[in-house]
Amino acid sequence: MSRYTHYWSTMDTPPDRLAWPRILRDVRKVLAAFNDIVKAKHYTKSERHVTQTIEFDSVKPTPYSAFVLGLEPARFVCCRTLRTEYDVPVTAVLLVIKRHAPMWLKITSDGRWVDWEPARTFLRAALDYGDEDFGEAKKDFDELIKGSDEEFDLDEFLAAMQAEEVADARP
Repeated sequence: MSRYTHYWSTMDTPPDRLAWPRILRDVRKVLAAFNDIVKAKHYTKSERHVTQTIEFDSVKPTPYSAFVLGLEPARFVCCRTLRTEYDVPVTAVLLVIKRHAPMWLKITSDGRWVDWEPARTFLRAALDYGDEDFGEAKKDFDELIKGSDEEFDLDEFLAAMQAEEVADARP
């Protein structure tokens, strides 16, 4: 079975107060549409009863990893889908988040931009997204893998993330 994983990081400043509810609304629609493939584990809420974390997993017992994304800054998070049916809801959720909070989330993948087409097709049909809604995600692919036809280089990604952390630590 080949390795196939999606990676992301989030910035220190969370999405604005209008973006997060929109993200949650659209993510719930995605998860509902794929309820035969994924199960929401739970939504963590703060004292104000605002969902702080999106977490789901495959319904099948598999080597896939759970999808977990919260409002806390995260330098390196990943979700293994192994190019299975679980891939579509995972990539759709990442595209939803990138659409509503483009500067907060940075995404990439072991795959190519073309591999995310099933998620884009779903979002166009189910949530009425247009091609313009995917522009920022495409920029992440182009920036991190130097073109949408190359495979993702994990070592290069980790080096870039480490360089960002060093730059952030400087006074």
